[in-house]
Amino acid sequence: MAIKDRAAVRSAVHRRIRRKVSGTGARPRLAIYRSLNHIYAQIIDDENGQTLVSASSTEKDLRAKTGGNLEAAGRIGRNQDVRIRRASLALVDHALRDGFDKEHGGVYRYGPAAGPASNKDMEWWQQAEALVAFLNAYQLTGDATYWRAFDLEARFVMERFVDQQYGEVYTAIFHDGKIDDEKAGPWKAPYHVTRACLEIISRLSGTL
Repeated sequence: MAIKDRAAVRSAVHRRIRRKVSGTGARPRLAIYRSLNHIYAQIIDDENGQTLVSASSTEKDLRAKTGGNLEAAGRIGRNQDVRIRRASLALVDHALRDGFDKEHGGVYRYGPAAGPASNKDMEWWQQAEALVAFLNAYQLTGDATYWRAFDLEARFVMERFVDQQYGEVYTAIFHDGKIDDEKAGPWKAPYHVTRACLEIISRLSGTL
């Protein structure tokens, strides 16, 4: 009975998430499943009912002694896999095309799966993740477009998001120019910024 209850709960959670999250060709959905022994990843276009990219630790070239741990997750998301590269770059291109201020820098809060951003406020965590994404795309391709995006985004963050007097980054800059200057709270912690700094230091040491 307990197993059936767990399955019902899992199914209900899945249905609730799927009502809110849907992938398209321009902005596909990433689905991750971890069993006791393996990890599975899919990039999904729900509009057309297609799995664009899939990988799992059951595949011969990704298999190892154990398939359900952090090492396995690293193998699934490895940069040299052409499927992962294609999906990653598609997401970055979508952000640059529809969700990026090409004049001043900055990634907008959110928008439709296909088309320009509908909310042009900017939050701290999108900026941190965009820095890593743009730099990663440049390292994968050597395309100067991604480097210019990274450079513009980095200058924007340093000039607008960083509190030059007291340190740390602001929570948000709204489209009307107002600033939410909260530094920490229930929804804001140092994770995204710290991760971005460590990733950038590590990646630039092999780029410059």
